[in-house]
Amino acid sequence: MDREHSIVNRLSVGVVINQAFGALFSNFFSFVLVAVAVQIAASVSFYYLLGPYLASGGGSLMGGLLTVAAAFFLTIVPPSISAGIIIYGVFRYLQDQPFTIADCVRAAIGRLGMLILVSLVAGLLIALGLMLFVIPGIILALMFAVVGPVVVVEKQGVGGALGRSSNLTKSRRLRVFLIFLVTIVLVYIFNFIGTLIGTLVPGEFPTLIFSSIVSGIGSAFYSVVIVVMYYYLRVDKEGIGIEQIAEVFA
Repeated sequence: MDREHSIVNRLSVGVVINQAFGALFSNFFSFVLVAVAVQIAASVSFYYLLGPYLASGGGSLMGGLLTVAAAFFLTIVPPSISAGIIIYGVFRYLQDQPFTIADCVRAAIGRLGMLILVSLVAGLLIALGLMLFVIPGIILALMFAVVGPVVVVEKQGVGGALGRSSNLTKSRRLRVFLIFLVTIVLVYIFNFIGTLIGTLVPGEFPTLIFSSIVSGIGSAFYSVVIVVMYYYLRVDKEGIGIEQIAEVFA
């Protein structure tokens, strides 16, 4: 019996989180390597690009704006790229089929530019919504929860991806919220423990690398959750199976 029929084909917190854990731990090296590599590349790039400037003029208005922009970029882009690359691996896992990291990269490489653009637009809209009494931002975050998989799997652009994600999550947003809540709590606990351990790491740069590794592992889990949630949203709302969704990678 294949994996698709051995589990309940319905979007729920338990199903999504259990499948995400299964996918992550069954492919821990592959998924974590991708997420950690992306996180380290982003963190080190900003460390060397912004570090000297902030050291000399970080107290200025421009320094503050650059710091905010860097924080925004590091929050939005690395997890989105990780999710984009991991998508193929998650679907192969759900199909009980082998894959390599190179397979994942090849499946995503042509869409990474659009993925970054869509993620930044969605992130900016969510950030603006959070400034408007928080609730609008939460609603937008739920609406745009699966823009990454939509971009890679369905090859949508900015408007198409935002609209498609909104349609997929419509009438399922309470469950999406609960899935996010559980995921965020789990990642927060892991990051908190990692931060405590990180205080024992000597040196600024080694600490940066260690924190990037911790963030990358959390990002890998978050990325897998997003992809699994996208899969179950389509199963739940459209009644299609893993083979039909994964045809795009054939």
